[in-house]
Amino acid sequence: MVRTTWGTIRLIARVRPSVVVSSGPPHSAHVIACIASRMMGVRWIADLRDPWAGPFNDAWGETMYSLSGISRWLTTRLERFALPSASTIICNTREFAAVLKERYPGSIIQFVPNGVDRAMLPRITDAPFPGLGIVHVGTIYGGRDLGPVLVALRAFLDRHPGATHDGTRLRVAGHVDDPYASVVRRQIAELKLDQQVEFLGILPRSEALQLVGRSRLAVVLAQHQDLQVPAKLYEMVAMEAQTVVLAALDSAAASEARRLGASAIDPDDTTGLLEVMERAFEGKRAETSTTVAELDYQQLAVRVGTLLEPS
Repeated sequence: MVRTTWGTIRLIARVRPSVVVSSGPPHSAHVIACIASRMMGVRWIADLRDPWAGPFNDAWGETMYSLSGISRWLTTRLERFALPSASTIICNTREFAAVLKERYPGSIIQFVPNGVDRAMLPRITDAPFPGLGIVHVGTIYGGRDLGPVLVALRAFLDRHPGATHDGTRLRVAGHVDDPYASVVRRQIAELKLDQQVEFLGILPRSEALQLVGRSRLAVVLAQHQDLQVPAKLYEMVAMEAQTVVLAALDSAAASEARRLGASAIDPDDTTGLLEVMERAFEGKRAETSTTVAELDYQQLAVRVGTLLEPS
C-alpha cells in the first residue's frame, strides 16, 4: 500500500487534477486516496460500492471481517480515519447512505445508483427457450439462496404437469460456493427437479446475458443483503427482461427493484413467486411502477458531473 500511495502522490503532482475519486471495494483504494489527497491538497470524493466497516449480518459470518477480531478492529479504524476527510461520500443505495449519515453526521453523503451502458447489452431475443425459461446469472454466496425458486418451480410443475416435458427449465450460470453447492443439489433431488434445473458453470458475460435474453423470467437473489444491490439487476431491467428480486421487502435490493420496475418478492413468499412464474408463463408482465428511473450511464453522468464540480 505504501508503494501505491507514493505512486498516487506522484500521479497527482504530474496531472494536477481538481478532484480525486476513489472507488471500492477494494476499500484500500480509499485509504490511499485519502493520504495522497491530504498531502497534495486536492479535493477527494469516496465512492463506496459496498459497505466497508459494516454493518454486516449473519450471512457474512464466514468472511474475514466476521471471523477475525483484528480484521474488524483494523477495518473499522481505517474507515474512521479516511471517510471524514472526503469532501463527498457516494453510496449506491439510499439505505447505505442513511447508515453512513448516522455514522458520520458531519459528512456530505450522496446517493447515486448503479447503472448500465445500454449499447453493450443484447436485446431480448426472438428465439426464446421453450416452455418457462427461468435464469439466474451470477455467483451464489453470502446467504443467497436458490431454495425458494426451487420450491416455487416444483409448485408450478405440479400445477402444469405438461410443463415437465415442454422445455421448462431453471438455468443457473455462475459459481456456486461450497458448502451451498451440495445443499442446493440435495434440494433439487428432494423436489424431483433433476431434469428441470441446469447448472452451466461460469460463462463469459456475453453468453450469460444471452441466456437472460432467451428466458421468460430472470431471478436476482439478494437475501440477507440489506444495504446492497446485485449489479445484475440493472442489466436485466435495461434488457427489458421480466425480472424478480428475492429480498426482504425493506432492503435496498427490494427498494431498487421497485424503483426500476422489477418485482420484489420476500424470500419466504413462495406463493408470490409462483404467481410471478405464472404471469411469465402466460406472457404477462408484472404490474410495476411506470416511472422512468435513472438507469443509463448517460443519465447518471449528469448527476456525477455535478458532484465533481467545485463547491
